[in-house]
Amino acid sequence: MEGVEVEQPLKLHFIPYLASGHMIPLFDIAIMFASRGQHVTVITTPSNVQSLTKSLSSAAPSLLRFHTIEFPSQQVGLPDGIESMSSTTDSTTSWKIHHGAMLLHGPIEDFMENDVGNIGLNINRFHNTCSTIVNQ
Repeated sequence: MEGVEVEQPLKLHFIPYLASGHMIPLFDIAIMFASRGQHVTVITTPSNVQSLTKSLSSAAPSLLRFHTIEFPSQQVGLPDGIESMSSTTDSTTSWKIHHGAMLLHGPIEDFMENDVGNIGLNINRFHNTCSTIVNQ
């Protein structure tokens, strides 16, 4: 599908929760917006970028980019690379991933404050602290 030209593209940030059932559909929506001429940034962790780009075709929209934020593995007591709910089968690890996701709020906010422009924000409502970002 060819992108549609727009007079003034929006600058959209997509922040999916760290679970495949949230990331994949939101990423599909991000691709759809980028293919229609919008500037799209998906904000996630390095391991999750690797998972998402596995399904990305070579014809990916040029207006789609990733901004990675390091997952606080050490702070929450997880080994490096465990950054998604799909990486776990027990409630203790799930809680640690969720806690790590909450700790991403500050770095996400910092990035968005510095990534100025006409910002439309689409949050996959993964925690209440994201509403702070929207309201600023």
